Amino acid sequence: MDVMTIRALAKVFELKDVALKFAKNIIMMNYTCRDQMLHEFLEHIKVGKKELGEDRTISEGIVLIIFLNDIEYEDETELNPLDLIFALFKSCSPMLKQILANKLFMSKLAIPFILPKFGNEPLEMCLWPLRSIILESKLNNGSCQDMSVECPCEIVSFVRIGRSSVSKSKLLNEILTDQYHNTFSNKDCPLGTSKRIISDGIVEAAWNIPSNKSKILTNTTMFLNLRGDAVSHA
Repeated sequence: MDVMTIRALAKVFELKDVALKFAKNIIMMNYTCRDQMLHEFLEHIKVGKKELGEDRTISEGIVLIIFLNDIEYEDETELNPLDLIFALFKSCSPMLKQILANKLFMSKLAIPFILPKFGNEPLEMCLWPLRSIILESKLNNGSCQDMSVECPCEIVSFVRIGRSSVSKSKLLNEILTDQYHNTFSNKDCPLGTSKRIISDGIVEAAWNIPSNKSKILTNTTMFLNLRGDAVSHA
């Protein structure tokens, strides 16, 4: 209800508003909310703080709305989008998780599939949120609909071992989307080079749904992308 409620636009934004603003925009299927919009929002906060002479870390704002501790950013404009998405999925209600997952899918943005360990909590596989996603393919003048968790699709996993000169996320984007839309956040995206504090080890998911024009991937394919060095998260 907090996310869905329509409120008057605030004139002054604070760090505690970042999670709610992101959630509201992804529900409106604003696919820029993960990268460009978030970057502009943080810059706006930074400018406002300088005008007011304030000096707080972003951890204060994140903790107020997401209830996660130990997030320490040296620069409040360096919040990594994956940290924000991870925190949202760890703290929001099951129904909101389903809504967020569905809207991320419809916006052609990657969805958290496996959440890394956090504190005393073990790895978490997000099957419940994915149940809201229906994969529909149209082949040979027919259509087929499957729930994402039951779809008999092919799976391709991308992992990185050590440091690589090639960005696997950029490679995945070239397969899945056009050059103006990044399914997976990468170093060329706004905030793409910001350090991940809590989301290293997250596994994101995205799907390629074929059509009659598909020449290479002719079956529904699920792509999984591990963030961070696979040696550290085996």
